[in-house]
Formats: sequence, C-alpha cells, structure tokens
Amino acid sequence: MQDTLTLLLRRTGVAVRTANHGLDALRKIQQDGPPLLMVVDLNMPIMDGWDFLEKCPEGIPIVVLSGMDDVYRTRAHPDVVAVLQKPVTMDALLQAVMPLVGGTTR
Repeated sequence: MQDTLTLLLRRTGVAVRTANHGLDALRKIQQDGPPLLMVVDLNMPIMDGWDFLEKCPEGIPIVVLSGMDDVYRTRAHPDVVAVLQKPVTMDALLQAVMPLVGGTTR
C-alpha cells in the first residue's frame, strides 16, 4: 500500500517521504522537519500508529488508514482529519489526501 500510494502521489506532483514505522517517522520529522500531512497506518512494527499518534508533533494533519475495527476511535486525536477503513481504493485515498497538499483529485 505504501509503495502504491507513494507512486500515485509522486505522479500527481506531490513530494513524498516515507517511513517504515512510527519511530522511523518521528526521527524523520525531527531530522527533516514536519511534512504537509501524514498518512498513518495503525498496524506498524516497532512503534504502531496508536503510539505514534500520542508522540507525533502537533499541528500536522493526519489521515489514518487501517484495517482495525476500532480505527474510527482515532477521530478523537485533534490532528486526524480523515479516517479510512481498509480495504480502501486509491481514489478514496487520493480524495482524502490531495486537498491537504494543495492538489485536486481527478
């Protein structure tokens, strides 16, 4: 999913940085600065999405993507702007992401 979304967003002109888990994302945010938005899966190794949401810097819009039954509980986080339950289509994901990065969907 990460590779497909990355390829799709890059084809639309969006600069993309990726992380393999929550701790990796926190390191990259600290090193490279905050992104325009984050797409976060709740099921990640090392640091899952729940822990990441607790530790991530405030003020970055977050799109949560997960197959977990309680994914909608993440709406309580102040920076979560969209919650998508897997399986999700690329069109639905683009509709959630593109307006946040200044793009439009097809």
